[in-house]
Amino acid sequence: RGLVSSLFEARVLSLATHGLAAAKEHYESMLANRAQLVSLMPDSLKARYEEGAEGTLSPPSALLDYPPLIVLCNKILDVFNDLREVAILSLRLPVGAELGRVLLRAGESMAGLFNEVEGTLAKHERVQLLGLMRVMCRALVPFLATALQTVFGAQEHGLDMAQLTQPLREVIEVEEEAERKLAEAAARREAEEKERRRAAEEARRAEEEARQRKIEEEQRAQEALKQQEEEARRQEEEGP
Repeated sequence: RGLVSSLFEARVLSLATHGLAAAKEHYESMLANRAQLVSLMPDSLKARYEEGAEGTLSPPSALLDYPPLIVLCNKILDVFNDLREVAILSLRLPVGAELGRVLLRAGESMAGLFNEVEGTLAKHERVQLLGLMRVMCRALVPFLATALQTVFGAQEHGLDMAQLTQPLREVIEVEEEAERKLAEAAARREAEEKERRRAAEEARRAEEEARQRKIEEEQRAQEALKQQEEEARRQEEEGP
């Protein structure tokens, strides 16, 4: 009986391993076509999806913007659904280890693709690919870890999340640091430009005030001269 059980477990693990490997292959085939990487979904459709998924273990709506992540997630969930009926607790660790390898390789593939093409990316493409990596790191991997835990009814998923997401996090952290520095530089330029405009406005106002004072002084001088001339004429008319 023990031998039969071992053979059964080995067969189930083999099927799960094959299914997870196939999921990674489908995912990587989509990475080869940059046009398939991003397909932004309207927020209204995401909201309807979230309403329909409420109370169930459903993929995060953030995945809907990224077809490769949807494919990877759905293929892995197919494997989990097949396992659900035969989810022997002793298989949690080997299946988890295989899932971890798949997710690590998937992250490495995505990080490698970004590093390979980043020099050719337009600004919006860079933003989109970084968005994909953030969603993969912060939404997809945690969701699949939870799904693994649910399938086996385990107290924990047993995955090293930091290790699995390291390739993605390294790229994300570098890019976010660059974005932070660019934002700081832009803020400095904006502050300098604001100060320049303020100084220019103060100079313009000071110049205008000086011009106005000069006009007023000239008017007063003219008025004083006029009064002197009138006084002189009056005295002349009155005679000695």
